[in-house]
Amino acid sequence: MENLDLNNINDEIISSIHYAREERALNINNIISRLSNEHKILYRYKTYDINHLLSLCINDYRELITILITKKIPEDIRAFTLINRFSRRPLFFIILLAYHPDAQVKINGITKIMIMKILRRNKNIFNFARKIYYKVRG
Repeated sequence: MENLDLNNINDEIISSIHYAREERALNINNIISRLSNEHKILYRYKTYDINHLLSLCINDYRELITILITKKIPEDIRAFTLINRFSRRPLFFIILLAYHPDAQVKINGITKIMIMKILRRNKNIFNFARKIYYKVRG
């Protein structure tokens, strides 16, 4: 009697695991189907360079960038309406998504590009930083 109950419980556990795997596969397929054919291969990447993501910011890029960084559709992301306010400024949009708790990828080069933007605004600081760089580099 106990053996039959354990077998039934094991069968239910196995069926629930299979069901969860099928649901996950369907969810991933739904997300990937929203991407264009040329961007589907980018979905599998775990790290991106900020310059590569900025080069993808053409026309309406919000859904593409959101899917690539968070691996979710924009409707499933918490506080996306707040992030969406910065859609006119692609760099800030990408940075906010990169530091969002739902982000699934690592983005390289954020600090470098932010430092360069700050240095380009002030020529004196830029020249000073360049002199330090040349002395350190040798």
